[in-house]
Amino acid sequence: MTPVDSVQLDTVRTIASKRPHTVQLRSAEMQHQQEEEGEDGEEEEQEEEQQEEGEEVEEEQEEENEEDKKEKQQEEREEEEEEEGKKGEEEEEGEREKRRRMRRDAATLGIICSLGLC
Repeated sequence: MTPVDSVQLDTVRTIASKRPHTVQLRSAEMQHQQEEEGEDGEEEEQEEEQQEEGEEVEEEQEEENEEDKKEKQQEEREEEEEEEGKKGEEEEEGEREKRRRMRRDAATLGIICSLGLC
């Protein structure tokens, strides 16, 4: 401690002994001010945390929306493929039925001709 610091400390002690209530008030004011600053810091931290949580929730919602879009697109593709498959099956069935009729007609014509009716 420098001589100046010790003189100032002695002066503060002297003043404090003569007016203890003033020193107590000042220390109480300082303590209260420190508490308020601490509360302000806590409030700021809480606000930051809430803001971060809000951002996280928004990101999660965006991800869910993207996943939903992808699922819908996949379902639409599957439905289109099913429809195309059904159309293809219907066309194949139509071709089969046409061949059956042609064979039946040919067989009928063969029978008619073998009987000498053609």
